[in-house]
Amino acid sequence: MTDAKTHRVANHLIDALPRKERNKMLMLCKPVDIEFGTILYEPEQPIKYAYFPLTAFISLVVTVGDHPPLEMGLIGNEGMLGVQRSAVTIAAGALQKRKLIRYVRGDIKILNRRGLEDASCKCYDAVIEDYAQAFS
Repeated sequence: MTDAKTHRVANHLIDALPRKERNKMLMLCKPVDIEFGTILYEPEQPIKYAYFPLTAFISLVVTVGDHPPLEMGLIGNEGMLGVQRSAVTIAAGALQKRKLIRYVRGDIKILNRRGLEDASCKCYDAVIEDYAQAFS
């Protein structure tokens, strides 16, 4: 990496940090090349490293019962779950018509949590369980 004092990184999450914190963090980081298909984390295993993609995407995959693995989201250099805005608008519109959420200019308010959970597939429970294990 170049001089951390002036370096702007290609990861928007890191780049959005205040300069002092960004510089401290960059001093602890090192670039790595990861081949397509590499598994970064295994369920129920400790997380050893944090990855901040610069030019690629990381797939968030969950296994539900005997169903093939499901891609639950993508993380790219924006540092947040990456989805096409049009897909969010379509999905949010359908949920709003069912009076489960209120969606205005990217702001989402849950109006009926139980109804929203019922509208989801069993993937919702699997994702909640994965988050609970990852952050416990």
